[in-house]
Amino acid sequence: MPPRRNPQTTPTVGELAQTVQQMAQLIGAAQSSNRGIDYATRVAGRNPPKYLGEEDHLILEDWIRTFDKLFDSLNCSLEQRVSIAVYYLHQEADHWWAASGPALLEQPGFDWEDFCSTVPKHIYF
Repeated sequence: MPPRRNPQTTPTVGELAQTVQQMAQLIGAAQSSNRGIDYATRVAGRNPPKYLGEEDHLILEDWIRTFDKLFDSLNCSLEQRVSIAVYYLHQEADHWWAASGPALLEQPGFDWEDFCSTVPKHIYF
């Protein structure tokens, strides 16, 4: 025989609504606390490689793949990835970014995926 319902232990609609609201607040607080994470420091702590602008496309592909894995493991947003990654551009790559980066960043929605497709086009040509 199934258990009988006890009116004293069955939550009311109001109690359920209050519980859902509390859960939503907790989830919102957890998400907003992620916004305060210093991803640049977390990336630096993993000692990522520098990209010098070498003409070997495999070096660039490895550099991008390393940063993809690193950013994914940290749950870093696409918008934050570019500003962090460009710190690891050095020599020729840094000169290219200094000349081209400001204009690229002005493009609406320019993010990590755009960066990854743009770098090879400009570095090698």
